[in-house]
Amino acid sequence: MLINLSPDLVEIEMRHEVAKEYKFEYMAQSHSKWLQETGIYQSSFPFNFPEEEFIELQVLTWEDRYKIFPNYEKVTYGVADNIDQIKEYNKEEIDDVENRYVISLTPVW
Repeated sequence: MLINLSPDLVEIEMRHEVAKEYKFEYMAQSHSKWLQETGIYQSSFPFNFPEEEFIELQVLTWEDRYKIFPNYEKVTYGVADNIDQIKEYNKEEIDDVENRYVISLTPVW
């Protein structure tokens, strides 16, 4: 099933402060602009989803992730014309009530 992630407000505030100090614009990945629908985020930085901004994604190390998902062979990247195509491709994960997923998208113009 797709879920929305919990923003890490401490990390986000730190990023706002850095942006302010160096005079650049920053909008947290958890901002409503980036949430396309439940559990589907448009990446705020091309090809770089800022995982550190979400509590759930800070829990597992990369090593732990490979232990949990050792045989996950579905291609996790590709090109689609719209979100519906992505949802159809990930239907099995979306319908899975035992596990939680998020999808991160990067638009290509």
